Amino acid sequence: MKEFIKKNITLVLAFALPIILIAVVALVAYVPSMFFNSNYNFIYATCGNETYYSYKCNSYLQKLYSVVNGKLTVNQVALNIDLDHDGEIDFDKNYSTHIFFHDVKKNVSREITLQEAQKFSLSGLITDPDGVNVSGQYDGGTDVFPFYNGHSSYNYYLEKNKSKKRLNLINSNERYSYYERNFYFIGWVVN
Repeated sequence: MKEFIKKNITLVLAFALPIILIAVVALVAYVPSMFFNSNYNFIYATCGNETYYSYKCNSYLQKLYSVVNGKLTVNQVALNIDLDHDGEIDFDKNYSTHIFFHDVKKNVSREITLQEAQKFSLSGLITDPDGVNVSGQYDGGTDVFPFYNGHSSYNYYLEKNKSKKRLNLINSNERYSYYERNFYFIGWVVN
């Protein structure tokens, strides 16, 4: 074996170097996200009208919920207005909102009541006290001839600097679904 390596060192290096390079890149890319987390849980909301998702849900949630003096506040929302002047009333009177508590250590969410959410001390800032934020990203499938994946999704991540970790926002409960615009981050739980 040693004799073969000595005679064919160029050939061995030609195969070994790309494999080593791929391994190093994979370690640099994936290892930091495996150990990355936040020390703060958060709450968020989704909405719909039980039969379909409206792309205006996020605007409705932004107007409905706010953090004032560290507490979740529910605001009155006029349902008969046309803020974007497109000739259609902006909000559906049949919206059903759901509030979730996300445990970042376990990476699971559970639905909570409005009263439970209002008991938390919240930070309405985009980043937690450690500088971590929740960000959304469209993940398109890899389409390389002849392998067409066709899979794409919109996912949310905990992110700080260049490290990020995918969030499992809504458990496997299929009656709720989230889209790019059906997720509203309310605040970080700071107590």
